[in-house]
Amino acid sequence: MTQAVTVYRWDDEGAPQLDLNNGSMLQVLKKCLIDGYGTKQGAGWALNEISADNNNMIFSPASQNWYYLLYDDARNSYLTNKAAMIGAIDGWTDIENPVSSIHYEDWTGRISEDKGANQYLDKRGATWCLIATSEWFYLMQTGVASGTSAAAFIGRLDCAGFDMAYTLIGYNPYWHDNDSIQFLKPGTDYFFRKVKVPLLLDPNTMSSGVLNYLSPNTHLEKKLTPQALTRIVWLDLAFKNESNQLVGRLPNIESAYIYNSSIDIPDNYSVIDGYLFFNSLRWKLS
Repeated sequence: MTQAVTVYRWDDEGAPQLDLNNGSMLQVLKKCLIDGYGTKQGAGWALNEISADNNNMIFSPASQNWYYLLYDDARNSYLTNKAAMIGAIDGWTDIENPVSSIHYEDWTGRISEDKGANQYLDKRGATWCLIATSEWFYLMQTGVASGTSAAAFIGRLDCAGFDMAYTLIGYNPYWHDNDSIQFLKPGTDYFFRKVKVPLLLDPNTMSSGVLNYLSPNTHLEKKLTPQALTRIVWLDLAFKNESNQLVGRLPNIESAYIYNSSIDIPDNYSVIDGYLFFNSLRWKLS
């Protein structure tokens, strides 16, 4: 189901700015999702707890069906100040003692391949755009490193009324090494993973599940005869589980099925006819 969204951008009046300082990712998420800034209201998410230094927080969608913990204090020895760690949790004793049934517990180092993983949000892409409802959001960035773009999705999938179909997909925008996830990257599979990406409730099994792959994997090109019409067909992006069963769709997003590869896709962050464009994809804004 397409839902009306609010669009937040780095170049809005009063927008928080993303940099390598501790807490900058927290401020972007907190201002967009909870507090608002300038003339824009927050998207309706809840702040559950925040650290005294304003670098770490626990927050949740309006339904509070699931909670997310963000550590933006450079505690990860591999990523240091380049990224903020983020993970899904079930509860917490305090902000330093989360309880999570489906994510790994170590927030300070690297993990083994194909394990359930907390993810991270890269802080090097100062040119950012976040679109959100009260139950989900996408964070998109350009210029992360050597011109690389990156994206993340956090929240509820479109899933035939299953309110507990929540997930978190962070990103590793350019490395294909051990614990990487790449998401909505141009020119490659839209969802490349080496770690398990959990789902709070798989509607097929009525138990916790794992997102296995995204279909279609990347934009498709099909050469037709010269007499054929030149056009683009836009397709929904849907997840399947490890048993190849449909889990749900990413909300408001469509992938370009390109019948003629010479067709130009609008530049990142362009808004045309109610759609926002990014990496050969588009988001319906209303």
